[in-house]
Amino acid sequence: MEILFFVVGALAGSAVLWALKKGEIATLKAEGGQTKEKQEALSEAKQEITKLTENVKNEWAQNKKLEEKNETLRGRCSELERKISQFEESKERKEKEFEKLVQELNQAKEALADERNRIRREDEERLTEQEEERNRIWNDHENLVLATLRDICQKPKIGFQFFENTNLPADFTGELKPDFLIEFLGQYIVFDAKKSKDPKNYIRTQVKETARKLKDNAQIYSIVFFVMPQNEIEELKETSFFEGGYSFYVVPQYALEPLLANFKKISEYEKIQEMDPQDRENIVNLIAGYDRHISFQNAANILLAKESIDLMQSKERNLAPELLQEINIKKQHIRPLSLKPTDIKKLENLDRQHSEIESMVKPAPDIAKKDIDDAKNSLFS
Repeated sequence: MEILFFVVGALAGSAVLWALKKGEIATLKAEGGQTKEKQEALSEAKQEITKLTENVKNEWAQNKKLEEKNETLRGRCSELERKISQFEESKERKEKEFEKLVQELNQAKEALADERNRIRREDEERLTEQEEERNRIWNDHENLVLATLRDICQKPKIGFQFFENTNLPADFTGELKPDFLIEFLGQYIVFDAKKSKDPKNYIRTQVKETARKLKDNAQIYSIVFFVMPQNEIEELKETSFFEGGYSFYVVPQYALEPLLANFKKISEYEKIQEMDPQDRENIVNLIAGYDRHISFQNAANILLAKESIDLMQSKERNLAPELLQEINIKKQHIRPLSLKPTDIKKLENLDRQHSEIESMVKPAPDIAKKDIDDAKNSLFS
């Protein structure tokens, strides 16, 4: 803008000078007679006018270029102002978007933390429920075993003196606090209720730990019985162990009465050496038969359990995922199988067991004869 004022001022000065020179020329012409000096002055004036004219033209051209340059600069300024405006708008928009993203991220973090806390609480509640359920099942198993042993020992045909862990004999010493003791030939036979979610490792640990606690205890008979649920016994590869001079046997609850009846028969003799050879042989055969039968039954149960697992796994291969999902949902709403102690107690009697089996196959058996024959062939072939 200052350049423009300068150019305009220069042009105005040239115009004034031109007017003055022109006036002088007119005056000189009017006088008529011109002297040589005046002619030279006139010539110089003309040259000066020509020079001024050229300067005006040059300044005008330069001013034109400056105007064009100024216009270009104005255009660039306008473009820069537009870009700055766009940048500021973009910056403001991005800042708002960033603030929104930060807010959403914080909300997501809070939601994630809430979800984690919820899952943690649910896991803790589930673990607590599982622990309570395990404790309940364990207490039920222990109470059932103790009640069964108590009832068996109180039967007239057996009549063993017994002790529980809350009422051990006054002369009983040692680190072990067994669940149940029966007095047998001046010693005590140990019965301990056992249950675990990992029977294989658990039972071996219990054998070693119990043998350590019984070391050199002359009060304890050389045979110790661990009473476990049948389904856990099926997971064991071995049900008898020898550790620290003691024999350990893992038996189900339903085998307790035959065992105690057998021990009662042995205890009827004052000295084992005075036993009648035939009775001794009969007892040995009976114990061997019980042991063989229990081992065979455990083996059969293990094989049947394996077949059951294979059969259950076959559904994963043969059924559509939609059906599997529907089956799993249905299973979650089915109540766990619960065996009532009163029902079990009713079937402790061998005659009642035989009667129940007869009622299952006669007169209209729910199990087909062919299935029974196949089972016999599988078990006894």
